[in-house]
Order: sequence, then C-alpha cells, then structure tokens
Amino acid sequence: MTIKIQPRAEIHQDFTELFIKTCKTKIAALKELIESSANPIEVKQSKMIAYKINKIIKNKEALDFELTRLRSLPYVSFGTARNGEDLYLCGKTKTIEIKFGNSIYDLGQYMIYLPMIGIVAGQAGGMHFIPERDPGAIYRHMHHIARATSDLRMPLSYSPQSCFSQFGPIIYGALDDMDIPEIFRSVAIFLSRYNHGSPLVKIHSLQFAKKRGVR
Repeated sequence: MTIKIQPRAEIHQDFTELFIKTCKTKIAALKELIESSANPIEVKQSKMIAYKINKIIKNKEALDFELTRLRSLPYVSFGTARNGEDLYLCGKTKTIEIKFGNSIYDLGQYMIYLPMIGIVAGQAGGMHFIPERDPGAIYRHMHHIARATSDLRMPLSYSPQSCFSQFGPIIYGALDDMDIPEIFRSVAIFLSRYNHGSPLVKIHSLQFAKKRGVR
C-alpha cells in the first residue's frame, strides 16, 4: 500500500518578515495598554499575551513552531499583499468543497487576506476571503460578501462583510490572543461550512461554484 504524503504549505520570506513585524507592533500596543489601563485583569491578560508574542520574536524555535503550524494547514502557500498603506498576511487555500443536499459545490481556492492593522487591533472586519476563480465577485461566499468601490480592479479596496455565526467566538478569541495560525485555520474551516440559518447569500448565487452529485 502506498502512503500519500500531503504537501505542506509554502511560506514565503515576505510572510515571515511581516509576521514578525505584526508581532512587534502588537507588543508595542500591549505595552501602551498595560501602562495606561487601570483594570488589573486586563493588565494581567495583556502581559500574558505579550510574553507569548515576545517569545516568538526572540526565540527561533518558537517562531519555527508557529511557521510549522501554518505549514500543516489546508493551504497551498502564505505570502503578503499591499493595498495603499494597508499590509496583509495572505494565505492561498486548497480547494474548498461544500456538501449541500445531494450535491457537492466546488468553490475552488480562496485567497485569505488578514490586515495587519486588524490583527493588532483584534478586529475581523477588514478580512477578505476572495475566490480565485472570480476575484471581482461581490458574492464571495455564502457567509462573506463585499461591496464594490470605484476601483473595481482592486478587490482589496472593496468593503467586506462576514457573518461568522458560531465561528465568531473562535476567530475573535484567536485575534485576542493574536494566534495567527489559529486565525488562518479557523477561516479555512469557516469557508468549508454552510450554515443554512445565517447565509448572507444562497449557495446557488455563487456563480463561480461548480456543482456535482455526491459520489
């Protein structure tokens, strides 16, 4: 019997550099919060997060561990992107498939864009999940859409909207801890799920989706 070894995600150097820069920026923000906060619980939590992030920056083994976590995720590669002054940590997913009824919908691969400023602030509103088959699509996913701006050539300039539903606590928890591998992991799972009770658009509205019967 032949054992298939799954290829691991490729991490480009620019991703690692922005990853470290994001960590340093977060530590600076936490230091400012610790010095100004009168809430002892908030201070304690911030110190714990800062300690963990600082370890990633200063300890090569800790950084390598985080990168290894990323390589094991259902992604093809990780890199960076820029839109004006905004910097993004990016990941290209493997093919996203969703079973719905007696059919499977092949949504293709997605580019996941996590804004550095959003990661540092613990906010998910600026995340973009863009289908490779149709980057300019307004209906990107059943639970993620975008409103086009005047610059139709740049999907990162669109205004994104997501309905995370039960994934909200997971994603925001990872943001609070600034656990970047966990954010990417959670987003990949989020994209492979269809919550019938809270779609922004129906799955049939995704024009780039390829439908086939269940084997």
